[in-house]
Amino acid sequence: MPRNAKGRQRNFSRNIQELPKELMVMVFNACPASDRAVLLQVSKHFHELGVGTLYRSIFITSYVALRLLQETLAGPNASYAKMLRTFKVILVESSARQILAHHFITKSQDILFESNNIENLQIYAPDLLTTARKPLIWEVSFPRCLTSFTMGIYWHHTSQNSFETLFKQLTSLEHLSIQCIGNFHIHYSVDVKAILPNLTSYQGPSILLQSLAQESTKLSSLILEVFTPCPDIDTDGPINPIALLSEDRTLKHLKKIGSKDNGERDVNVLSYLKIICDSPAAANVAMEFLPQVEHLSLLSTDPCMARRLQA
Repeated sequence: MPRNAKGRQRNFSRNIQELPKELMVMVFNACPASDRAVLLQVSKHFHELGVGTLYRSIFITSYVALRLLQETLAGPNASYAKMLRTFKVILVESSARQILAHHFITKSQDILFESNNIENLQIYAPDLLTTARKPLIWEVSFPRCLTSFTMGIYWHHTSQNSFETLFKQLTSLEHLSIQCIGNFHIHYSVDVKAILPNLTSYQGPSILLQSLAQESTKLSSLILEVFTPCPDIDTDGPINPIALLSEDRTLKHLKKIGSKDNGERDVNVLSYLKIICDSPAAANVAMEFLPQVEHLSLLSTDPCMARRLQA
């Protein structure tokens, strides 16, 4: 066995031995063998936090681990949850997605309730914003001191009300990232009410830009995903998606954000702008709306586009 592999095995064995026997039994009885390594690592980290160390991050990739963490927080170590600053959950695929999503909400809500000092929250649970009878996001209360929030979603069937419900709880936010999982079909008709006065950076679909920038005068760093729009099925006659993109008011708003307004409005010129396009045609349209910016990056698969940027 290689020396590094032996070292990792010794460290893993030591991690197991350092856990209380009661916690080890709970871990091994609660999950299949494939999840035990993740659970043991999470349990060890939280146990260290519980005995007074300053381990401030929890990362969950298994629902069983999420349940275990929630059960641990409900015990005598609950007060230590207030020391947490970073909490990350990745739950993307599930054979029983809707059932799992409701359990996820319950467990996560309990954890967030106890861990009310979390500043950095990352959640990849796509069904939270889908248009069910009542979007699951309505049942979540986020920490008030949250400054950085990343969310992975399925954009298809995501409602405007879900976004507005989400943004109402994120008024202290400084960094927002919306990451779309799976296929992205849009109609360029999203108009969301969002008041995020402290927002300085945004990463995500360009169609949310105008809504976010209306009350965010500090916004100075953008990573935008510009997608070719999907025309409405009920529209009569042929429609050119690129023509729709050219008339998109959010891209037009991009140029306004990156320009000075003669002191009438506290608008900062963008310090960083990165545009990610899903097609060379979309990149061509995006270039028409490039604002004043200190650092610019435009990604496209078209070799002709690269030559134009170098010119």
